[in-house]
Amino acid sequence: MRYISGIHALNLPCSLPTGGDWHRYAIQWERPTIRESSESIFSEYGIENCTVVPGHPGTHKVANHIRALLDMISEGQFGYAQGMRKDFICNDSLDEEIFAKVILLKDSALWPEINRFMGREYTMRWLRFLDSKEIEYPNPRTSPESVFSEALSLDRLIIKKASAFQCHGDLTAFQDLLVLSLKDFDLLNDQIKNILSDVLLVNDGSYIEFLAKIWKVPERETKKLLGNYACLQKRLGLRIEDGSNKEIKT
Repeated sequence: MRYISGIHALNLPCSLPTGGDWHRYAIQWERPTIRESSESIFSEYGIENCTVVPGHPGTHKVANHIRALLDMISEGQFGYAQGMRKDFICNDSLDEEIFAKVILLKDSALWPEINRFMGREYTMRWLRFLDSKEIEYPNPRTSPESVFSEALSLDRLIIKKASAFQCHGDLTAFQDLLVLSLKDFDLLNDQIKNILSDVLLVNDGSYIEFLAKIWKVPERETKKLLGNYACLQKRLGLRIEDGSNKEIKT
């Protein structure tokens, strides 16, 4: 069965109690994304009838919001699917249904990247689901960026560490990033501070705790990590100073 999927389906109404996307009139509709259900592990799951496809009168087969996101994840289109939980699904009661479908991809060559994406979106919810299925989270300690020459300038070293963390979820790089930034904060220029602000704004505490769990960081070290995380937030003006968090040296 041929059906509309991807970002186009995400911008169409469906029967689910989900938010979907809101850029319906900002994308082209001349050639919507078409997929064939027989070529997918999800078969005909989540494919509905829709009569409001812009520029295409009549009734069309369209992926509902969950199916559209599943298709994107299975194809490695993580950038388009980013914001899945909080922006597009907006309904935590659907977690189990989503997880049960995502787990069908466990034999995919993209499984490590799929896990990383699901971990960023669902943090400990995803990890608890994997545990319930007795499936181990893929070893996260595989980032090719995890070791850098200390001969790099402070700015370049921070940029490299930030990239390793953002691209690979490299917690060692993030720990180094916090320590380096706090130690020489007064030497950092505005560009570097903006990079740090971006990193901290898009990675909240629940994601940091999730990474600490899969990296098997001891509780005491996790507290140090979160303490430095909160401290750098304050130094950057991202957190109101209340005296409850103090920098913890490492």
